[in-house]
Amino acid sequence: MAAHATPERAHAPEPEPQPAAEPAAPTVLLVEGNEVSQEVGRALLESMGCEVYVADGGHEALQRLPQGFGLILLDLQMPGMDGYTTAREIRRWEAAQATPRRTPLVALTAD
Repeated sequence: MAAHATPERAHAPEPEPQPAAEPAAPTVLLVEGNEVSQEVGRALLESMGCEVYVADGGHEALQRLPQGFGLILLDLQMPGMDGYTTAREIRRWEAAQATPRRTPLVALTAD
């Protein structure tokens, strides 16, 4: 009795692994009224790989919200609209959106 040879199955070549996509830089809105603090904050955040946007105060921060940010840093003691009021207005704006989202807010103060 003759042994039957089984045909070898053709194997598709393994796909080449693709390099992982470079993660997007975290976007941070720095809300700070002091120019020196803006420069220091921007330099520190950029050194950590963040894409940094600066708002001079609460009103400007509210105008920039539609851009979307991964994190918002707020000075608590800004002239005009302080950080507390700005935070409340950010939450109010977020709640009114079609797809509400709560951006992390971090309060800052020099005191």
